[in-house]
Amino acid sequence: MLNQTNDRTLKTKRRLQQALIAQLQQQTFQQVTVGDILTTAQVARGTFYRYYLDKFDLLAACEDQLIQTLTMIFGQFSKPELTALSADEQDNAFYAMLVYLAAQRATVTSLMQCPDSALLPKIHDVIATLVVRDTAEQTTVVAPDQLITGTLARELIIQNVMTILSYWLQQAEPVDVVTAYRVFLRSRSLSPQDLATIVAWQQPGQ
Repeated sequence: MLNQTNDRTLKTKRRLQQALIAQLQQQTFQQVTVGDILTTAQVARGTFYRYYLDKFDLLAACEDQLIQTLTMIFGQFSKPELTALSADEQDNAFYAMLVYLAAQRATVTSLMQCPDSALLPKIHDVIATLVVRDTAEQTTVVAPDQLITGTLARELIIQNVMTILSYWLQQAEPVDVVTAYRVFLRSRSLSPQDLATIVAWQQPGQ
């Protein structure tokens, strides 16, 4: 009986979360009402408030579900060393993360485009904690740059990952996971001068 109750609870929460995402694809979060969510999910108002305080609480639950799964992925798969990743090596947490985000693209992009969502800062923290930290621990220490602080270097690494993820997922027709993985790896070796050359080459008239 307890397992049945838990299953019913999980299914109801999933329906409410999916209903919120469906609403975010039609209107802004500020416009969405609890009534809209209930109508879409076909859930009673009392049931909603049994699990969530309000629509903000539901929004946070959607974000946390994604973050919990990402954290679990980094616990199950080998943690990638960003300085030594290979396009042929896909059995790592970063590649598994791309697979998961691709499967959850509708939810992820809806939250990314929602000004009231904290998903991007939460993903930032996951990358900072589970990816960048391990990369720093695995990298051979060399003489530090006198201008670039460790904090800035760390943030540059994080933002590189964040930019690739955001750009990839929010494209109208995103490339497949394998290509996205290769794009990420290629971006790691490009200098600002390389990027400027690519931009100039692809401008109209070039």
